[in-house]
Order: sequence, then structure tokens, then C-alpha cells
Amino acid sequence: MKLLKTNIPDVVIIEPTVFEDERGWFMERFNEKRFYDELKKLHLPIPASFVQDNHSYSKKGVLRGLHYQRRPFAQGKLVQVVQGSAFDVAVDIRPESNTYGKWVGVELNEYNKRMLWIPEGFAHGFLAIEDTHFLYKTTNYYNKNVEDGIRWDDPDLAIEWPTFPTSINRKDKAFIFFKELDSSQADIELPIKKQEKLDILAAKHTNFKNDINPKISSENIETDKCGESQRLQSTLSGQQKNSSELVHLIAIGDNRGSLVSLESKKNIPFDIQRIYYIFATQAGISRGFHAHRELKQLLICVAGSCQIHLDDGKNKQHVLLNDPTQGLYLNQMIWREMHDFSADCVLMVLANQHYNENDYIRNYDEFIRIINE
Repeated sequence: MKLLKTNIPDVVIIEPTVFEDERGWFMERFNEKRFYDELKKLHLPIPASFVQDNHSYSKKGVLRGLHYQRRPFAQGKLVQVVQGSAFDVAVDIRPESNTYGKWVGVELNEYNKRMLWIPEGFAHGFLAIEDTHFLYKTTNYYNKNVEDGIRWDDPDLAIEWPTFPTSINRKDKAFIFFKELDSSQADIELPIKKQEKLDILAAKHTNFKNDINPKISSENIETDKCGESQRLQSTLSGQQKNSSELVHLIAIGDNRGSLVSLESKKNIPFDIQRIYYIFATQAGISRGFHAHRELKQLLICVAGSCQIHLDDGKNKQHVLLNDPTQGLYLNQMIWREMHDFSADCVLMVLANQHYNENDYIRNYDEFIRIINE
């Protein structure tokens, strides 16, 4: 397996190793360890595990896209063609990215056997050059309530499709143009390294339903620093009792490195009463398996990575923490489990109360009973 960078560094072409002889050929379609190792060599982030495989068939001339899902249901996609040929396109819709609004186009076909890795934060589409079977793996489940898209023929993107499509469905034709794309609508996370504005891009995930809160704009906060706490509290106060959200934290720095400052009721939506961190977790060990009656927390993976599984009693969500400028806010009555700790993981937890065993719900059946009361 060999990974090739495109003109958007986060999007990579994967060339598999193919073994051929007189009988035919053999190749590994996917190997997670090799994929992760190759991403590390290119200094690219490791994505969440793939949770869904999709297979579509498109007749020659069919165009699908440009599609994406809003956070916290954004999808990374590993795409490939097993029969036929397609021109595959990824468009960067991450507002803070240096390649925002740029696109990559790659031909995938049954002969070159190439795959394309498209991380979260991109709109995706393809044009079937001939009758085509298209496979793709995703890092999050399909959710029709948060799917969205951009016009395939957007004049600002100016994608150079190899031929004019002969078939596009009604929904894809009705997508907005790129200039109408509100960054809070795309709401895709991007690691912030040297940013001097406080830009809080919440996951807008209220009670594990699909309510999208307004974005707190960096421009408004920059011009009125004294109102930071009031605006943050106002946004969070609109949530239901049971909620979680991903919050970007300001990072400032220079050539020596970066710094993140954590302040109660500014970028931390509560008074901090307790801080602890989890580290040196042994391989194969999972933690958590509880909920809190009243406690509120913010989880930050300051090194390494881990998977957080959340459950409000009705819906479940998986969150990958691997960025020290990203915090996972947990309100009360959310069942949480922590899995897949990397060897170097350091998970810091900020809480609004001191330790109180009576606040814990350690039995899942009891948690469900309380939720349903």
C-alpha cells in the first residue's frame, strides 16, 4: 500500500499492492494497520474507525454530489471503484483551512485499483465515466437529517468534470452554491494551531438529536471581549438537560510551540472545581461505563487519542478525541464509555463538582430506567 498526496494534503490517493500471476491477481482491499501507518508517515491524523460500507451502481453519465454531513455526523470516506470508471471529487469546506474552496479530482477505475481517502470536512461527488460499481467506507453512519450538499456546477469551484453529466437527481440539482455555504452549516472541525481569534465551533449536538445552534462568530467575540462569557453561557443555556457538544479551544503560539488557556465560564462553560487526567491506560482496557446525575465535564485529549462512546438512552454517538484544541462537553445524564486508548493517550477531565460517588450511575439498566421516568 502506497499513499500519494494530492494538491490538498489531507486528501490522499491509495495505491494498493497487487500480486499477479498466470491465475489472475490478489490484493488487500483494506488493511487498517497499514493504512494508519502510512498516514502517520505523511504526518496526517488518524481517523475514527470505519463503521459503514456502501455500494452504489451508477450508469454512464450519472453524477452524484456534492454531498456531506454536518457535525457531529460528518463522515470521512475511503472510496474506490471495483467495476467501471468514475471521476471522483473532494471539495474542502473547512472554513479555517488554507485550501478552503479548493477541489481535488481523481479518476478511479477497475484497472488502476486506486482508492481515495477523503477525511471529514469535505464535500464529495463523482461522475460515472462508464457503468460503475462504487464502494466506500465511512467513519460515521448515514444520517439523512444532517445530509447537505453543494451544486456540482458551482462557478466559484469551477470543477473540471471530464464530460457533461447526463443524469442528476432533483435533490442534487437543488443544492446551494458554494458562496452561500455558511461555515456554521458545514460546521466541520479543523485542528487550530496558530489562531488568535476565539472561534468556538460547537458540535451543535443537542440531546443527540439534530438541532443545530447558531455559531458564535469569531468576529463578534473579537470586537467585544468582555462579552465572551455571556455569549457562551447564552448558547449553552439553550440546550436540553441531556447534551454533549464538541468545542474548539483557542490555541496561540509561535515557533516555540502552542498554548491553550482554559478559563471558567469563558471557553469552559462551568466553574471548574476538579481536574484530573487519565494516562498509561493498558492496551485493550476500556474505562467509564457510567453516567452522572448532576456532574458536568469537559474532556480534552491532550496527547494521543481515544474513542468516546456516548448514549442518552435513545441514541448513541461515537466521538474520536485526538486533538488538544478540541474539548468534548458532557452535560449530566449521558452514559459514557472510553475505548481504544493509544499508548500515549493523556485524557484530561475538567468537572464542575468534586468527586461524589452518589452522583454516579454505574448500572446501565438503572440509567435507562431513570431516563424513561
